[in-house]
Amino acid sequence: MAFSTVQQMLSLAWIADLDAGPMNGTVCENTARLLPRIKMGLDALNLIDIIGGPKYELVWGPAVFTFNFGGLAPTYSDNTLFVVQDKRHPTQFVVATAGTDSVSVADWYLEDFWAGTTVPWPYGTATTNPRISVSSLLGLIICQTLIPCSGIPGAGEALKPFLAKQVAAAKSPLTITTTGHSLGGSLSPLMALWLKDTQGTTGVNPREVWDPNSTSALIAYSYAGATSGDANWAAHFDSQFDAQHAFRVWNEHDVVPHAWEVKMIAETPTLYSSTPDPSIQKIADSAIQQVGGLNYQHWHADTPPLTPPLIDTMGSYWLQAAYQHTIGYWVGLGMPTIPDFLKAAIDRMEKDIEKGIEGMEKEIQQ
Repeated sequence: MAFSTVQQMLSLAWIADLDAGPMNGTVCENTARLLPRIKMGLDALNLIDIIGGPKYELVWGPAVFTFNFGGLAPTYSDNTLFVVQDKRHPTQFVVATAGTDSVSVADWYLEDFWAGTTVPWPYGTATTNPRISVSSLLGLIICQTLIPCSGIPGAGEALKPFLAKQVAAAKSPLTITTTGHSLGGSLSPLMALWLKDTQGTTGVNPREVWDPNSTSALIAYSYAGATSGDANWAAHFDSQFDAQHAFRVWNEHDVVPHAWEVKMIAETPTLYSSTPDPSIQKIADSAIQQVGGLNYQHWHADTPPLTPPLIDTMGSYWLQAAYQHTIGYWVGLGMPTIPDFLKAAIDRMEKDIEKGIEGMEKEIQQ
């Protein structure tokens, strides 16, 4: 059974999540151990689509970032990024980025929850002053500056110079797709808009130029992503990416894409019951207090959600949330039995929800 494009992009996003937990050794040593796991995941995905479908090959990365703090705290794979090329259709490239590391407190607070402050979007020519969260800008900068280690495809070269070389060498226009789930689902459209706003040369800083003739088509897939910016940023994104070039996939029962729009945050205490969950109500009220004046809004705001069924979790809000944030997407997209190569990534993401919420509950209670 061949996967549709939306199913392939979710699979690639989850393959990016195959690294998790504390690092053993240096970033480069950890990345070297991750490399065969990424390749194994790609091999499995290629087998699913073996007849006439894409044949993904790793051409850049994986590249891994960790919040080091000068060695004062344990290190984790806070961000993972890689690029694959479809060898059957060599003008097709996909940039996949991972979600939050489940046990990295720094990743949760710096790349997910630093939403109470927004900053100007630094690219493009929009006159409406689009703004994004500090978390969003930090995550984007990390992705922009990641460089694969020696012995890894694309070693020594950041993402944009790598893409610039592919554009220069190509005999026909490229299609570059970004994809990610959860935190990756927020970073994917940010990267796509960054690349779109720095196409061509007019008004573009020479150091940012990567596609001088604006020949590449850009596509964004976002799964389970929280809001990256305000209504002006969403409008700017929508002006650059229509419904054929950007796909926001979200589950109406998933807590994460309910952040950070105030009206959606207000829905979270009753996502699974008509009676508000008291602990979730406290978290929701605190979040609304932090972001209430920032006018966050999803891009493609009218995108209909997936509607997978609720499962029996014996009344546990967070078990339901973990399921809906992970397996709910697999079910909602009508995909077959989850392959073994993705189960580790799903386990990681379920722990992401539980760990992150435990931290939020403790903070609310203090």
